[in-house]
Amino acid sequence: MAVVAVFGGAVVPAASASAACVDEVATVEVALATAEACDAQVEVSSMRSETLLAFANPDETMTAVMSPVPVRTLQGSEWVDIDTTLGRSGDGTVSPVATTQDLTLSGGGSGPLLTLGEPGRRIALTWSAGLPAPVLSGDLATYPEVFPGVDLQVRVGGSWYQQLFVVKSPEAAANPALASLSFDVATEGVTLREQSDGAIEAVGAAGEVVFAAAAPSMWASPDSLGVEVAARSGEWSPALLDALVGAAAVDEPAEPAEPHRVRMDAEVSESRLTVVPVQEVLRSPDTVFPVYIDPNFAYPSPAYWTNVMDDNPTHSYFNEHDELKVGRQWKTSNVWRTHMQFHNFAVMAGSTILSADFKVTADHTADCAGTDIQLWETEHISHFYQYTWNTAANGWLKYLDTKHFDANEASCPKGDDDNVFGGALKSAVQARVSAGATAMTFGMRAASESDYYQ
Repeated sequence: MAVVAVFGGAVVPAASASAACVDEVATVEVALATAEACDAQVEVSSMRSETLLAFANPDETMTAVMSPVPVRTLQGSEWVDIDTTLGRSGDGTVSPVATTQDLTLSGGGSGPLLTLGEPGRRIALTWSAGLPAPVLSGDLATYPEVFPGVDLQVRVGGSWYQQLFVVKSPEAAANPALASLSFDVATEGVTLREQSDGAIEAVGAAGEVVFAAAAPSMWASPDSLGVEVAARSGEWSPALLDALVGAAAVDEPAEPAEPHRVRMDAEVSESRLTVVPVQEVLRSPDTVFPVYIDPNFAYPSPAYWTNVMDDNPTHSYFNEHDELKVGRQWKTSNVWRTHMQFHNFAVMAGSTILSADFKVTADHTADCAGTDIQLWETEHISHFYQYTWNTAANGWLKYLDTKHFDANEASCPKGDDDNVFGGALKSAVQARVSAGATAMTFGMRAASESDYYQ
């Protein structure tokens, strides 16, 4: 997904007839002159970032191409594409090829499970019993059998990570060691604190949040027949357990429902993090395994996009980046929406917006006839671990456009579908730029959220 905005208003120097025709130059002024002289688009290399490319055009305008997620990162003096593939380093640790975070994982043994951050602003979590050598598969490191029948997994994204205990069977769930799960914590330049909603923060000397995580949660696997999850409460109760594990079948194969997340208690100190799994989930004879226990603790400020979902209306999905989810999930009650925040609007300060496009790719639509998706301007994403269906529900500010997507490889068959939203986007972007905004947030939702073909 990307916003592409063409804007004008820059001061253009006289073009030099002898300008070298190159693809990129360091400054806006030289880029504009070169683009005009060479009749070609020229990148302004000094403006390149993890989420922004800026180009001078031959007609004396500028084009900004923005993404809400990092698509490149700086390694030394070179920009390289994000690559989350995990590999073993010479010292035996495990690291991703190229991400925006300074993250090192254990290669096995008694050292930290993970170390996050740079010297002076760093945190490390250690599994005190020691770890086996991990099994690496793409962006996933699996430390098998940290307890009998229990794996510890770490998945790495471009600017985030997720950490899970995977309890694979009822026999594994009966282990009394799962009464509580603790990590030794070591910090450098940050101090830990717990918020009233269960979120955990590591703050710097000036009180700024350096790392953060939502309140820890756990969930059972949804029923393989795709039962509808109707639970709305974040508190544990027998009714919630019934809703979580489900009992009703559907008349044809379907996607599993999104599991209902059950919040766990956490205990935080300067040297230890402990989460307390909900035993009713682990011990119920109806629970569908595996059960996932999410003791996520810390990650850098994430890319500012997130899914929200109405059947987990108080749950933040910020540390669960996988794909944008829009519409009612097939044969379930799960309705998804997506919010995306673009942070590069300051580069257009004082400009006139000549055009604006919002480009997305659909990976899958349920109906062979396709799906109508709406684009909106929404409220800014703040307090990312508190951004949920409920907190975002009233933040849909302005409808912008609807586009039709058609992408069902399995049944139709039709491949990925690229599309470009326009509509009222240009005027909405102009309004934000004229107001001096440095960021703008968009949301996508299905035109019909009651129809799981949408």
